[in-house]
Amino acid sequence: MNKDINIDISEKDGILYCTVELPVRTREYQKKLYVNTKMVKEYLIEKKYKLLASLESHTICNFKPSVHPVATWAFALEKPKPTPRKRTAKPKPKPKTTKE
Repeated sequence: MNKDINIDISEKDGILYCTVELPVRTREYQKKLYVNTKMVKEYLIEKKYKLLASLESHTICNFKPSVHPVATWAFALEKPKPTPRKRTAKPKPKPKTTKE
């Protein structure tokens, strides 16, 4: 994504929230920017998040006055698999030697 785009990522109760804010297009800033759910999901996968599904989907841009340039996406996170505990074997008793 573009360096001018503000991205805030937070996690709560197994849900990942990603807030994206685009700069307003003015005479000084002429770039047209467009962000959709697919682009946000690809960005989060690049950042090594394991996503299951998109809970909220949005489309934002900075070149249409009717579209607000800030949105928050929500994604369900993959729960980490519990690591199995390794069981240690009981030490075997040493055989007794008899002296004759």
